[in-house]
Amino acid sequence: MEEHDEGASGQQELYLVLEGEAMFELDGEEAHLGRGTALAITEPSVRRSARAVHPGTTLLIVGAGRSPFTSTWNPSHFTDIRCPD
Repeated sequence: MEEHDEGASGQQELYLVLEGEAMFELDGEEAHLGRGTALAITEPSVRRSARAVHPGTTLLIVGAGRSPFTSTWNPSHFTDIRCPD
């Protein structure tokens, strides 16, 4: 992930390492994350970048806007999905 910040958008970001390892740089400081770990960047002005430590590293990245999060969760959205026995 190339170096950037979200100052203009105000976006907050959550990074979850699904596989492998990633090295993040946050305002010049390094953070090493392994499989199953997460990093939340709640301050949009933080400069951030990341690189995979090993091939096959996979991240899940979730962004949230400036306003407080409001869930639209509704169990009825999943009534057609079969549950495991």
